[in-house]
Amino acid sequence: MSKKNRGRSFLFVGLTALLVGNVVSSCSSHVTTFACKPPESVQCDDSKFNHARLIVDAEDLVVWHSRGRLYVFASQASGRNFDEIPVGNAGFLEADAGPSGEDVVFEANPALPELTRELQERFHAAPILLWRVGREYSVWKQKGRIFILGPDPVVERDFIRSRELVVSKTFFGAGPRGETVVVEASKSKNQFADLLMERFEARPILIETRCPDYFVWKEKGRLIVVGSAQSSLDLETGRELRSTRALMGAGPNGETVVFETDGGRSEMLQRLATTYFGEGKIPAGLIAE
Repeated sequence: MSKKNRGRSFLFVGLTALLVGNVVSSCSSHVTTFACKPPESVQCDDSKFNHARLIVDAEDLVVWHSRGRLYVFASQASGRNFDEIPVGNAGFLEADAGPSGEDVVFEANPALPELTRELQERFHAAPILLWRVGREYSVWKQKGRIFILGPDPVVERDFIRSRELVVSKTFFGAGPRGETVVVEASKSKNQFADLLMERFEARPILIETRCPDYFVWKEKGRLIVVGSAQSSLDLETGRELRSTRALMGAGPNGETVVFETDGGRSEMLQRLATTYFGEGKIPAGLIAE
């Protein structure tokens, strides 16, 4: 996880030096949303995602992803050729401001003192696509709230434009980090919102990462702590962990906490439990003597 005490600071961003190989983009143009994000559990592996990727290409907001950071520009002209931005181009760093806790670097121009502030406002106001599950539903984040939409493209288009749902049901504190969750509802289908919420809650959600060997997921009301990027990817893609140990009521809200173990050895469990609970605070009986 990024450290919160880094705060905000000015820096000179060597953008060209961050790129390896050719720029890769697999996203649709002219959609002010965040898409094409790599699987959460392998974001810390630079060897798999070492190319810059264009993830927003709108008239007044262009965003690139490179090596775990987001880079925000005011226009297609200034941001389209990301790999041609000269080394030493000034930028403003906002720590942990991305949808998954990424640092975000905003374009800065001494001749336009309001540019960075305006970019920050546009960036934070834009709906962020967290993930899409086939043609079943999509999950978005906007101004700290989570939105769950069904498969109707018209509803999605209107939501992107207005930032609101015409008919919705709100679940306060139901997000993985206690966020308010706003779910699309239907006047003709009474259980539509509840079914979408059930699907959302059934999917594993990554809530904490300390690359490369500590990941905390939330799934069906349980917290699951795993000790490698591969195990995290297995959990994300529906594969079961080989060996685990559970502790009921150990979560911050009384959740069951499940720790990955390495079979009969206690090293992984000791490390994960120490990171989760803190040094010297592991509950008695979790780790066999």
